[in-house]
Amino acid sequence: RIFDGEKEILGHTPARPEPLKPEEYEYWVPEGFRGQVHRLRAKLRGKDGGDGEPASAEKHYRDAMYSFKHDMRRRAMEQLRKAIELDGEHARALTMLGMLLIWQLKYADAEKVLKKAANLDRDNTRAGFYLGVARRLMGDLKGAKEAFYRGARRGVDVSHAARWQLGEVCILRGRLDEALKHLESAVETSARADVPVVLKAAALRRLGRLDEALAAADEVRRREPSDCNAENEARLALKALGRTKEASESAERLDGKLKRSAANYVETMLMYARAGLYDEALETAAGYSADKVEDSDGDAMLHYY
Repeated sequence: RIFDGEKEILGHTPARPEPLKPEEYEYWVPEGFRGQVHRLRAKLRGKDGGDGEPASAEKHYRDAMYSFKHDMRRRAMEQLRKAIELDGEHARALTMLGMLLIWQLKYADAEKVLKKAANLDRDNTRAGFYLGVARRLMGDLKGAKEAFYRGARRGVDVSHAARWQLGEVCILRGRLDEALKHLESAVETSARADVPVVLKAAALRRLGRLDEALAAADEVRRREPSDCNAENEARLALKALGRTKEASESAERLDGKLKRSAANYVETMLMYARAGLYDEALETAAGYSADKVEDSDGDAMLHYY
């Protein structure tokens, strides 16, 4: 009887056995049943959604959002393509399609779709941000920087991430002074911005502004004593300042933090590598040994990177 009708499944669940209101259905389906319930709903409602709503680009877009929310990316992709087929200028559908194409590693296709979405709606900062991501992954740092500027506008949900990305791109291009401005701006747009602060410390250290670099690393160390990235930057700044004893003490603390898990080594290594600080990334990787970590989960990932 569980398959007799949509309401039979959606109205009575282990999580909440009493009958639900129609608008509550999708929020109370147990996680394990979401996929089969969604497929049943689609089958029951047919082409018009079962509620008289005709097929439209907006409806397909909403279905794509629902599918994505419930981890059905293939179906989300199908719905997005249907939406775009009905309305080739549906900017939100184009943006979401571009995001999914990035996850499929189809960067050139994503760049084309996201560029169209960004041009259709100049206020679509999300399209601009993901356009920057696609271009960066294609190796087009100049184009990525231009796109990230659009996503860096204040008051939008991708502002912090866009400014952070701008900082990384500028370090990659050797423009450390410009990187500092973007990283400081990223810190201003988020109450907890530990990685941008550590990258700021790295840029300051590369510029020879060692006292400022140490101060930035200490800011994160005080706030988050277990942070491996900040401890490593503090160690490097202290070493460059000639404060050998303090640098050794910092190195011991760093070793204690890193060896808790291989994942810690991966996180620190990738933070540096994403910004093109490859010497620091390789130094971190060189200190790893599977024999000395408490949790080797992440060992294969470290060797891969």
